Amino acid sequence: MSRRTPIASIAVICLASAAGLTAAAHATTGVGTGLPQPRVDVAHSDGDQFTGRYAIGEIDRRAKIGSGQLQIEYTDTRKPFLIGSLGIFGFDDDGRQQSSHSITYPYSFANDTLSAPVIAQATFEPIGALRVSVPDAQDELHGQLTWRGGTYQVVFDRLPASDLQTELPEAKQVDPVPLRLRHDGLGRRDSALYGRWRLVASDVDPGRAASIYAPLVRAANSIGNDATIADSGNMTLFEVTSKMDPPRPGGMVAIHTPSQTRAEFLTDFRWDGPWRSANVRAGSDQGAIVGRYIARLVGGDRLVGTLTNGDFRVDLTFQRGGR
Repeated sequence: MSRRTPIASIAVICLASAAGLTAAAHATTGVGTGLPQPRVDVAHSDGDQFTGRYAIGEIDRRAKIGSGQLQIEYTDTRKPFLIGSLGIFGFDDDGRQQSSHSITYPYSFANDTLSAPVIAQATFEPIGALRVSVPDAQDELHGQLTWRGGTYQVVFDRLPASDLQTELPEAKQVDPVPLRLRHDGLGRRDSALYGRWRLVASDVDPGRAASIYAPLVRAANSIGNDATIADSGNMTLFEVTSKMDPPRPGGMVAIHTPSQTRAEFLTDFRWDGPWRSANVRAGSDQGAIVGRYIARLVGGDRLVGTLTNGDFRVDLTFQRGGR
């Protein structure tokens, strides 16, 4: 989704609104005038690492956020404190385009992490939260954004201070990275999951029930989930043996889409609770690692997950048994 809004305008809207929360108690100028003094101050030695303007460079695709900007700076009040503005452009749950301008305040800093609630510009009610780590060598902020009921991984790219009219770049949509799974293999007994699994085809059209909003719903779905649709396929899980290594689980997935047929090799399985993961390898189980398979075991006989291989991404549901 392309945005033509200059990156500076978001901060102007949000911080001007923040300045008008209450009547100014002092004859001061600058952002944040009139905001209550936070109970906890962020020292300049900590906060100065974060001050500046950032564009959303990467965002968990489930957030349905197309682009956005964060600005963080100290007020010009008698006792300066950190305040921020957050502008987000994306889609709502019904697929309609929306923009949101919020304030991030008050900030706190601990363990190299800067945190603040996200509060609505109109009502000043908490609507989310922001946590970002100290900028890395590429001047990026890595963290989490709690937004519209979910918490999403996000990366902010620092913007040049002198260029106020640059159009917001589109954010790269990325898959969530789960915590590292603790155990090798498929489960407590690898053999319990060995065998053939058939693909449960999906015929869901995200815009089917959306009436006049159908085109936008489909567009929003493409941001939140740009996976290829597989119409048939299967997965086989089996034991791999060799003279050099102990037995280990392996797998092969055959996927048929409207435009192609693919064979993917799975190795290096790990598990933790219902979650299963594997590396996707090119050409054979000895090939280069080119992607990842992540799935959740449901009811002991269904695996619901996603397979990625470079730019190819497909959501897959496999049912135990079948031809």
